[in-house]
Amino acid sequence: MICLRPVPCRKNDGIISFCAARCVRRMALFALFSFVFLLPVLAQGDGAAPEGLQQVLVPRNVFVGDRAELRCTFQSSVDFFAMAPASRIEDGVVLLDHEAAVFARHAEEYTVEHAVLQKAGTTCTLIITFVPWRTGAISFDEFDLAALCGASAGEAAFPVRPSLVEISSLADKVAASAVRPPLPPLLLPGTSYVLWVGILLILLLLVGTGFLLARFSALVRCVSGIRENAGFYWNARSARRRLSVLGRKKCPDIQFAGQWQAVMRAYLSYRFGISFSSVTARGIAPLITRRTGDMLDIEQDNALSSLTALFIRTDYIRFAGGSIDSRLLPAAEHEAVFAPGERERIIALSCQAIAALEQVGAGGSDV
Repeated sequence: MICLRPVPCRKNDGIISFCAARCVRRMALFALFSFVFLLPVLAQGDGAAPEGLQQVLVPRNVFVGDRAELRCTFQSSVDFFAMAPASRIEDGVVLLDHEAAVFARHAEEYTVEHAVLQKAGTTCTLIITFVPWRTGAISFDEFDLAALCGASAGEAAFPVRPSLVEISSLADKVAASAVRPPLPPLLLPGTSYVLWVGILLILLLLVGTGFLLARFSALVRCVSGIRENAGFYWNARSARRRLSVLGRKKCPDIQFAGQWQAVMRAYLSYRFGISFSSVTARGIAPLITRRTGDMLDIEQDNALSSLTALFIRTDYIRFAGGSIDSRLLPAAEHEAVFAPGERERIIALSCQAIAALEQVGAGGSDV
C-alpha cells in the first residue's frame, strides 16, 4: 500500500500570514480613526459639555447699569428645538428660562432680563441679556442648557459654563478719584424775573381776595343794585316801545284806552314792586307817594298828577260809552271819544311821566 501525505508549501503559508496581518492593521486603523472622529458627536449626544465655546460681550466696554449681551457660540448636533415645548419657540429662537435659580442667586451682581438660543445647522448661539450692578469680574454659574430650554426630566443634561465677564468702572474711565458734589439746578436766562413776577402776582391775588372778602356785603349790594337798575331800564324801555306801537295802531277808542291802562299798570307794578292791577285811577298817586316815602320832587309830583288825569280820562272812555253823562253838553267835554290828536298827546305825556318816575329812588316804606 502506498500512502500519500501532503507536502507542506512554505511559500503559500507566508503569503497567507502576510495578508492576514495587513487586514488586521487596516481594521485597527479604521477603528481608531472612527473613534477619534465620532467621539465628540457621541459625547454631545450623551449630554457632554460643548467643545470650542466662544463668547463675545456686546458692547465691549460695559459699565454698571448698562444693558449688555453675552453671546456664546458653540457646535452641537443636539436638537434643542425638539426638546423645548412649543410655547418656548418664538421667531425661530428658543426662549430660555431667564428667571431660573442659577441666575436669580446672583441678583446682587447682575440681573438677567432675557435669554434665547439660536441654531443654524450645528452652530448654536446663546444670547444672555443682562444688567450688571458692580464693577470687576462677574462669573456665571454652570447651568444645564437643556433644562433652561424646558426639556423633560428624562433628557440628557447639557452643561454650559460661560467665562468671566469684565465690567468696566466709569470712575476709571474719567479718571475721577472721588464723587463730585451735586451741581445746583440750572436756571434759564430770565428765570429769576419770572419767579419774582409770579410771587408778585400771587401776593396781589391774596390782597385782592382779602379785599373782596372784607367788602363782600357791599359788593353784594352793588351787584344787586346793578341788576335792579338794569331791570328798571328794560321795564321802562319796554313800556315806551309798547306805547309807541299803540300810538300807531288803528283801533277803537275803548280798545286804545284799555290797552294803554294795561301797559301803564304793568310798568308801575314792576317799577315800584307792588301790583297796580286793581288800584283805582285816583288811588295810584297816593300809593306811589307812600311807596317812595313821600320823597318825590316837583317834577315827579307833576308827572304823577298828569298820570292820574290820564287814568281818569281813559277810565271815562272805557266805561262812559252810551251812558247819560256821555250825552251831556257840551259834547266835546262829555262825549266818550278821544278828540283829534288826543291819543298822540296821551302817548307823549305817558313817556314824560315814565322818564320822571325813573328818577325816583328805590328806597321807601312798604305798603
